[in-house]
Amino acid sequence: MTEIAEPTIPPGLLQSYQPVPGVYDEMFGSPGQCREHSRRMLEELTGLGSDELDRRFRQAEKLVRDDGVTFNTFDEAGESSRPWNLDIVPAMLPRGDFQRVDEALVQRATLLE
Repeated sequence: MTEIAEPTIPPGLLQSYQPVPGVYDEMFGSPGQCREHSRRMLEELTGLGSDELDRRFRQAEKLVRDDGVTFNTFDEAGESSRPWNLDIVPAMLPRGDFQRVDEALVQRATLLE
């Protein structure tokens, strides 16, 4: 059986990223090696550059704040409405993992009906 090497992180982006020891990392299989399903996204983000990513993230945060996008949950102070927190990099799942999640959600929705 031929072993396929994991794609390397595109230069410049996330070079100093350190995964949390003992915690599964959905983007990286080992230090400096992105998982296959994350490669294209990382290449696209690298192409944008850190200044453009920062500009877009600030713009998205401003839209969330200005449009009043919130979720309802109670925090320590008893506040029930908090701004929606954004992650600049979305969590990526391989197709097979997503299909299992999709099937499980459909199953549970059907059971709840």
